[in-house]
Amino acid sequence: MAIECVGFNGNEKLRAVIVEDDKGALDMMAAMVSREGLSVVKINRSLDAIDYCTNNEVDIMITDVRMPEMNGIELVRELRDKGIFIETIVATAFDDPEVMRECGSFHLAGFLIKPFTLADMRNALARPMLQLSLARENRLLREKLMIANRLASIGRNSAEMSHEMRSILSQVRGASQTIKQVWDDCQPLLAVHDAEPIGMTTVATGRRVVNESLEDVDKSTEYMIDIFNAYQNLLSPGRGEQKVEMKDIVREAVDFTEYGRVRETEFEITIDEKAGAYRIERRKMLQVLINLLSNAYRACEQSKKPKIWVIVREQDDKLDAPPRDDIRYLLAIVRDNGTGVSEELKDKIFDDFYSASEEGLGLGLSVSRDIIRSFGGDIGVCLNWNAGACFKVFIPLDHVTGA
Repeated sequence: MAIECVGFNGNEKLRAVIVEDDKGALDMMAAMVSREGLSVVKINRSLDAIDYCTNNEVDIMITDVRMPEMNGIELVRELRDKGIFIETIVATAFDDPEVMRECGSFHLAGFLIKPFTLADMRNALARPMLQLSLARENRLLREKLMIANRLASIGRNSAEMSHEMRSILSQVRGASQTIKQVWDDCQPLLAVHDAEPIGMTTVATGRRVVNESLEDVDKSTEYMIDIFNAYQNLLSPGRGEQKVEMKDIVREAVDFTEYGRVRETEFEITIDEKAGAYRIERRKMLQVLINLLSNAYRACEQSKKPKIWVIVREQDDKLDAPPRDDIRYLLAIVRDNGTGVSEELKDKIFDDFYSASEEGLGLGLSVSRDIIRSFGGDIGVCLNWNAGACFKVFIPLDHVTGA
């Protein structure tokens, strides 16, 4: 199959297919179309064009009329019969009225009479390119409107949901504290039987396990209540919030991420002494770090030796590319040795409701970015830093206090 792609670089260019059996004419038309900013696929056989257009997204097709196997008109008819409607420009060396009439029945986008110039090609492309660009822009606007409506719906219900969940969690915590109080009262009676066996262990070991489990329940419910409070604070940006030192928030986020995990993951925490003393809103920053650490944990689940690095330091001009050159930043860096983030996904992962896995709503990174941007900073992702993914959180130094 003689197919050649020109100008594909992973962006949102319009995609054009040029079908022409003469190699010189094919190369010339491809050069002209590429100059107009389109990605181009060059094909020198009609049958190959049918196969390509059937299996790939194509915005514009430019085809010669006179070709062996199947002429350009038959090519358009075959694609239409398959339900494939592509904006098509027909190029021909023959100013044949019959050809023009037959082309007119297909409502084609335009004609090119050979020999034609770059200006002729530009004029032929102008209308379909404008229509396609407007259609794409309308589609993107509809998608953004749909996302905005979903977020608005979440916003309307989040206050009630968070209130209900906090009430339930408070009841769970209250029940666990009551159980613990009764359990503590029973300790003197049970202690005398510490050496006696119970199942596969002893009474002493059983008492210790129950004590630790009750503490874990109380701790986890408190964390969850804090998370719901953090979402509530996002809805009330004017509400003040306690600021605590970054080193304490990092340790709290790591503890929360580690709690209840089945597989052990190594955490390496490096906090610059000065940077760790900066104070910042606890709940908001805790939410950002928990989101990043949870993503990192999931990303390296398949690694032989899962490891996550957390680094807090001030901006290093040699290592960092800050959002703005006129601002100094505090950085919180979360890196893992997992699957990494591809070039294709690096711009999508911060979109609302986008998730690379089947878990979650796809709001973690989006909400985290919004929180950091409310500080005047931003979040970026580094690709192929040794292995895995690396997220850099940039927080303006004039937002944090106490260093």
